[in-house]
Amino acid sequence: MLPIISPMPRLCRCIVIPILLTTGLTPFLEIKFLVLIYARTLNLFSVKLYGTRRT
Repeated sequence: MLPIISPMPRLCRCIVIPILLTTGLTPFLEIKFLVLIYARTLNLFSVKLYGTRRT
């Protein structure tokens, strides 16, 4: 589906896939907006993880 979903853990998939399915009926821009927000939060989360691991 999306490149964001493939490397994700199962827990995140369980959250994201239903969201994508439920928002599938809404306009494409709205989905793009949600994906953008999710990508940002995921990016912040991974940055925090890497930051704590390195230090």
